[in-house]
Amino acid sequence: MSHEFIKGYRRKAIIIVNYGKQIHACILRTGTAMDAKFSNSLVDTYSNGENVTYARRIFQLDVDRDTILYNTMIAGYALHGYENKAIQLFSQTTEQGFQSDEVTFLALLSVCWHHGLVKLGEVYFFSMTQDYKISPGFDHYASMIDFCGRANQLDKAVSLMEMLPMEPDAIILGAFLNAFKMNRNAELAKAADDKLLQIDGGNGSRYAQLAGIYASEGKWNEMERVMKMMRGREAKKTAGCCWVYVGDTVHTFISGDRSHTDNNVIYIILGCLIKELSKLSASIFLEEEICTFS
Repeated sequence: MSHEFIKGYRRKAIIIVNYGKQIHACILRTGTAMDAKFSNSLVDTYSNGENVTYARRIFQLDVDRDTILYNTMIAGYALHGYENKAIQLFSQTTEQGFQSDEVTFLALLSVCWHHGLVKLGEVYFFSMTQDYKISPGFDHYASMIDFCGRANQLDKAVSLMEMLPMEPDAIILGAFLNAFKMNRNAELAKAADDKLLQIDGGNGSRYAQLAGIYASEGKWNEMERVMKMMRGREAKKTAGCCWVYVGDTVHTFISGDRSHTDNNVIYIILGCLIKELSKLSASIFLEEEICTFS
């Protein structure tokens, strides 16, 4: 489970959390017995639906906790910034003899990723093989590489790529390229260029990612080369998508799509907002100029 997947799943969970509450209320009203699967589902729903307090209560009331339930609660803490509680809960699982698995460490890496705990993330990553005999998977490597890139530790990201026990997939290479972009290193990006486009050549987002790295370094010839490859292969970039939950209806919006039934009203309001933002920007600029010359 990559960080992007976790974020996407979280957005969906927020949309359906009201239905989860209704199911929970029905369980309480009917006196239905709660087993481990029920508890885990509710902890997951409340955690991803911005109500970690309810998730914690359900977790604490469950007397038959297993590794899956602990993993879900640790991931819930990670999403809401309770890094100390997540780490304490992991220690508790160890003390009580629960066997941690791949998902446990992915949740712990997520904790470290959200809070910039580079050294602790490294400790957890390497303890997987050294202490728990668990082989890190694609998602663990991708998380660590992305993590090191964000922490401006490109040398560690390169070392992780070199120690990969498997051929890197598009997610790992994408994280690797993103590390280059954040550290403005176009030379190393070029080294991963061919391999990434060979693996994920039909994904237009990868070309845009590469082109962005070259553009940030002023390497316009390289940027043009990548964009020509994209056009030549007819690679398509996935359209941006978002949705809003209003009442009992989900309104979906896709970049460039004007098929919504209230499209005209939406764009009138959007136009008004843009005008207001333009006025605000001009006002801020004027104030800065006055301060400069005063």
